Amino acid sequence: MSGKGGKGKIAALTTVGVAGLLGGLGMWASRSPVPSAATIRFLFDAGGRSRQRVLRAFALDQGVDTHADVPYLPGNPDCVMDVFVPSAALISDDSPAPSATSPTASGAARGLPVLVWMHGGAWLAGVKDDNTEYLKLMAARGMVVVSINYSLSPKATYPTAITQVLSAIGYVHDNAAAFGADPDAIFVGGDSAGAQLAAQAALTITDPEYARMAGLVAPITAKSLLGQVLYCGSFDFSPAGVSAPLQAFFRTVFWSYTGNRDVEATDAYRHGNIARHVSASVPPAFISSGNADFLEQQSRTLAARLEEEGVPCEAMFYPKNHTPRLVHEFQFDLRLNDALAVFEGAVRFVLSRYEQARA
Repeated sequence: MSGKGGKGKIAALTTVGVAGLLGGLGMWASRSPVPSAATIRFLFDAGGRSRQRVLRAFALDQGVDTHADVPYLPGNPDCVMDVFVPSAALISDDSPAPSATSPTASGAARGLPVLVWMHGGAWLAGVKDDNTEYLKLMAARGMVVVSINYSLSPKATYPTAITQVLSAIGYVHDNAAAFGADPDAIFVGGDSAGAQLAAQAALTITDPEYARMAGLVAPITAKSLLGQVLYCGSFDFSPAGVSAPLQAFFRTVFWSYTGNRDVEATDAYRHGNIARHVSASVPPAFISSGNADFLEQQSRTLAARLEEEGVPCEAMFYPKNHTPRLVHEFQFDLRLNDALAVFEGAVRFVLSRYEQARA
């Protein structure tokens, strides 16, 4: 085939082929969350890499020991954690956190508080490495920090991630001494979807009725969980009240996470909406969200519910006219004074709650 007529036919066939491919992808996307989830994962992972570049400017040269890729569920390559342990030299005599060998009032040695962190990414993206430098900075202030990976959707659907998170918390508790941590001074924390996982883990550990209803098993006793640190969390599985483009995003995310297009018919929907289930038994919380975060209202709603239940809650929110506008996950952009304030608030929350519990 040659000449202008031949080229025209090739172009026409190519156009038909592309149109057919796009049509096929559109049909696939209407029957499965996989195509849309893959697009969201690509964008989120790019954002994670950008965050890492920013945080590297604040990286510590020394003083925090890293135990990388520690398996907490042997045989499952998704289930690994990084453990960041401050060196004794970083903890001064007047630090609110004791060293791993400092005595308690009874004369027995005690370890450092330990914060178990779950990364965000809409349950379908993200890795523990996204937050490495940030969490090392937290560790340098006098705590052990654990950053975990968990299986992502749509390959792994609910309740896989939350059961893995609970296993990770149990592993940290059982092996705390190996990292100089106090097994009875555990905090859970996370950002975005990771904040939801942290809050659901806290509910499971401290509310036996909730654990029974959700079919989840608490890996530690309530007395061992001292608090929760929740950044810009996704605490409600309903897309109501958001713009149309975001509703489409949420539908894909929740379909991917639950494995069911009818999200409201799933256990994830019934058990994962945190504000509906909180009771006075849950541990104190530190909650932060930005004034331009599309999930801000969910954090405010949860903070209000905790207050109604009499649960101590330290919240860092901002008026709508606050500048600069603080978008989703602004907390990790340590170039911002507001992000630095959140960092200091979260560290203070963990260390002060630890001291109060051990006084």
